[in-house]
Amino acid sequence: MKIIFNKCIAIVICHLIPLISYGQTISLGFGPIFTQSVQKVKLVNGVNDFQNTGFNYNFKYEHKLKLKNSEIFAFLNYFPGETWITIDKSKAIYEYGNGFKGINIIRLDLCFQYEIIKLRNYFIKVGIGIGNQISRRNGYDPFDSIYEIFGPDYSMNEPITISYNSFQIVPVINFKTGFVTFRRFEVFFNIQGVYGSKSYQTMNLNYSHKGIIQKTAVIEARGTGLFPLFGIGYKIVK
Repeated sequence: MKIIFNKCIAIVICHLIPLISYGQTISLGFGPIFTQSVQKVKLVNGVNDFQNTGFNYNFKYEHKLKLKNSEIFAFLNYFPGETWITIDKSKAIYEYGNGFKGINIIRLDLCFQYEIIKLRNYFIKVGIGIGNQISRRNGYDPFDSIYEIFGPDYSMNEPITISYNSFQIVPVINFKTGFVTFRRFEVFFNIQGVYGSKSYQTMNLNYSHKGIIQKTAVIEARGTGLFPLFGIGYKIVK
């Protein structure tokens, strides 16, 4: 019965998609990512961090719907997951932060998008959806000292411990603008905003400040951030 039901669903989908859609676009993109590290248990003088933590490689498939100016799309992102331990710049003697890229992340976004402006070949589109975020360890080791980073007031009592979460569903908002050239080619700028509620990489730092043992600091990277990129696409069907 289950096999018959699945076959019926597949048949309905295969017949339904051609009726509600009339065009597809594939594209490739690349750009910097800006992500947040949150100090769940604060380091002495510690602050949350938000900065460029890597670069994103992207593949996108857009399926235009017969519903006016609307489409659905799948966005495949590949980028490093980095967690930053950061203190107030005014309190640092050497540096004020250091990051650890312990995982690589694949995020598949499924979104609905609407074209709000179209002037000849120029367009602006906005969208909303969800992302399936999967992380895998890459074998890197975290740094083994904070004395050289923040200054002599800080010292590690034992090696940093890392915990990982391999799966998370995240909400996504999307903005895309660009133009069509040579009839079927798109040149565009795209930016996504993502909010992560669960850590994909957590750093636990057992340390002393001015010789006094402190409560273990806990710093999390959750995937919250901005993901801008430039890309080029090709319309398979007009």
